[in-house]
Amino acid sequence: MIIPVCPPTDEITTRYAYHFSHNIGPHGDYREPANTWIDSASMADFLRDLIEKKGRQALVSERGFQCSPRPVADCPDCLACSRIVRGVRNHHCQHEGDMFIEAYVGPHTNVRAMTYWRK
Repeated sequence: MIIPVCPPTDEITTRYAYHFSHNIGPHGDYREPANTWIDSASMADFLRDLIEKKGRQALVSERGFQCSPRPVADCPDCLACSRIVRGVRNHHCQHEGDMFIEAYVGPHTNVRAMTYWRK
């Protein structure tokens, strides 16, 4: 059997957003559902670690997010960040749509992340 080898679309989508499992269906599938917003604890952990190590600016400079202030009474430094990854490839190297990532940052390094894989 030849296993396809292709460069990942983006580390953030292939390692932290959706996880492939060979135990689902006859040929494997992703554990998280497509075409719906999901809370992504693994994405939130990844982004929190990035912020703790390199600062909030790394969301924009290293990961391509667009961020804007989201100040609320108890969190003057909160941010709302988003990113769209076009042409996401699946586990078999086939193009499978676009991924949308929303991250709510603050206070401090707290992160809530949501993803939507439009297939």
